[in-house]
Amino acid sequence: MLKADVVIIGSGGAGARAAVEVARRGLKPLILTKGKMGRSGATVAAIADFEVDSRSATEILGLRGDPRDSKEKFFEDTLAAGGYLNNQKILERHVNEIPEIARELLEQGLKVAPELSQAPGQSYPRSVITTGARLVRVLHKMCREAKVAVYEHFMATDLVKKDDRVVGVVGLDLSTGQFVEIAARAVILATGGGMQMYRYTTAPDELTGDGHAMAFRAGATFVDLEMIQFMGGVMLAPPAVEGICFGFTLCADVNPLGCWLLNKFGVRFMEAVDPLHKEFVTRDKLALAIATEVFEGRGTERGGVYLSVSHLPRQVVDNYPQHKNVPWLSPDWEMYGFSFKQIMEEAKAGQALEIGVASHFFCGGVRVDENGFTGIPGLYAAGEVTGGTQGGNRLSGNALTQVLVQGRAAGTAAAAFARTVGFGDFPRGLSGFAGRVYAPLERRGISPFEMRKALQKLCWEKLGVVRTEQSLQCLLEQLAAYKKELPHVGCRAKNRVYNREWMEALQLENLITLAELVAMSALQRRESRGVHYRRDFPAANYGAFTMNNILENKEGRVAARFEPVVATRVAPPGEDANHG
Repeated sequence: MLKADVVIIGSGGAGARAAVEVARRGLKPLILTKGKMGRSGATVAAIADFEVDSRSATEILGLRGDPRDSKEKFFEDTLAAGGYLNNQKILERHVNEIPEIARELLEQGLKVAPELSQAPGQSYPRSVITTGARLVRVLHKMCREAKVAVYEHFMATDLVKKDDRVVGVVGLDLSTGQFVEIAARAVILATGGGMQMYRYTTAPDELTGDGHAMAFRAGATFVDLEMIQFMGGVMLAPPAVEGICFGFTLCADVNPLGCWLLNKFGVRFMEAVDPLHKEFVTRDKLALAIATEVFEGRGTERGGVYLSVSHLPRQVVDNYPQHKNVPWLSPDWEMYGFSFKQIMEEAKAGQALEIGVASHFFCGGVRVDENGFTGIPGLYAAGEVTGGTQGGNRLSGNALTQVLVQGRAAGTAAAAFARTVGFGDFPRGLSGFAGRVYAPLERRGISPFEMRKALQKLCWEKLGVVRTEQSLQCLLEQLAAYKKELPHVGCRAKNRVYNREWMEALQLENLITLAELVAMSALQRRESRGVHYRRDFPAANYGAFTMNNILENKEGRVAARFEPVVATRVAPPGEDANHG
């Protein structure tokens, strides 16, 4: 059996930052990652920016910002964007601690733009522009210097508990096919979101809700899991660039080009959605507007809308990449390794780009306190797998700020707990965990690949941007049928070394668990707020639903309830604040 003082599941920004903090406190961390360190997880694929209040960015980081900004205003903007569902204790750490964390990253060599950018929803420029690859390189350099151990190509499958305390992790070594037990004084979940639940997503393939499913089986609670942010502006065609958020970069990201979004009849629909800002709106508004056009029959054949630049002078379009001045878009229209030069030549000649919506970020998740504690002794969580920071919606840049702040907080708290306890004995009966892992390999039956495609299509249609009670009930009925079929999911390939079909079968169970949790949460919130839109309840009900939506595991079944939000500075709005 392997042992580590603190096991961190996930090697992205939150996991790496947590591991560094554990090591600095004299303990031995171990990172588990399904892929290769530095090449897996959501952080490396981020666009990327992180938020720091303009005053601190100017005074502490030496960047060009607006000194009229403050941490207090940063707090207020994030709270308002989140529909006042944010945990304000968590949010206080979020805005207060990021300047110092960012300062260290810059000292460690992180390259950023010298001037802050302003995104929709920010009262002042707060976006520190960099790339996910740059951030990951610095964090992993810090991990190497701290001598953090990493177990690559390892899929954690379950948290092990004894006497209500998490004492370790079990999982599958993908490189050997062996079932592995790892004892720990404390465990940190840093597994990211579960965007692969959907047909279209901006997330890497490994984001399959593993942490959510493990946490549910271990008895953790969840908060506001219905709050899933969708990105409007992802490419639908040609197939080579499907899912790339190039359209968002042109119309709604920092320094937009000024393009128009048109439905299939040529109507610029954003003029009615937001007459002042039009296409330059927050992500929730953009995604809902695009999805509504499609839902009401005004979308394209592929389920999107058109993006046009034909109203702009060719010189303006040609100069745009240089004007935008972000590291993820090159002067010759290359983004994420894909060339959009020919596409933009056709766009200048009058050919519209076809764009749509994709799942992008989980605002809700495992419920934690401001220290990353889940309520289960020995179990902590950080980053996108958690809920509470963003409330009902996330502003641009706040994802990486959350990752960095929560990673450090969870690492600090987990290390402090680990110092107070010894290694717990693993309980008897771990054969049940091993049996569940090996079961798909030992049978032939339903293809996990085909079932995952069906699940993604179902979630896209019934649990996407536009939701109704009917669609959610229909989804839950189908998920119940899928759960009955899981014992018949098997692998045609029987090899144990890097068997993708086997891994897919294990991930499929996690995705089904996550889909049920999200659907149950969405069904309970009978209003529209933030990124959650109920077509049958299109207005926000601040009087009845300014509450956190809590889910629990009650003997294997999902139980739901509402609890008051955690407020420290700003009282939640009351009944007089109801609006559409």
